[in-house]
This record gives sequence, C-alpha cells and structure tokens, in this order.
Amino acid sequence: FNLSVSVPMPAKPTRKVIYIGKGKRDKISRGDIAGFLMKKGGAKPDDLGTIVVYDRYAYVAIRNSKVKPILSAVAGEKIKGLKTIIEEIKI
Repeated sequence: FNLSVSVPMPAKPTRKVIYIGKGKRDKISRGDIAGFLMKKGGAKPDDLGTIVVYDRYAYVAIRNSKVKPILSAVAGEKIKGLKTIIEEIKI
C-alpha cells in the first residue's frame, strides 16, 4: 500500500505587512496612507497591496523587496501632520 503523494510546496509570500500607528480616529484614510507611501516612501502603486484602516491603527501589505527602502524613506516623516510609528510586522 503506497501513500507517497506529491504535495506541492506553498508559494513563498510576495508581500510583507507593515503597521502604522494611526487610524480612523486620527482622520487617516486608505488614500492618505497610499499617498504618503508613494510620495514620501517612493512606492509605486503596484508595490502596495491591501490597506486596512482600523480606529487606532492600520496595516499595509507591501512587496517584499520594497519594505526596507520604503520604511527607511518614511522614518521620522509625518502622516497628515501626525508623528506615528511605522514598522514591519514580524510574524
């Protein structure tokens, strides 16, 4: 009785998630975050994935190869005049 079954390896994730410490209560929208990351971080529209904004924080999916350059570029920058934490989520 042979149980050897070929199981495909899961695809390597192409995006990482960053945390932004401001959200809806701070009047931050998905458009504000996308504009900020493109203008200050140098991101291209296809570098960004899903943007989810909660009351007090937000998550953004970013292409793996762009995470470090974007985080470096936005370090110390403000979103809509608000200083905030922007960091990669370690899973």
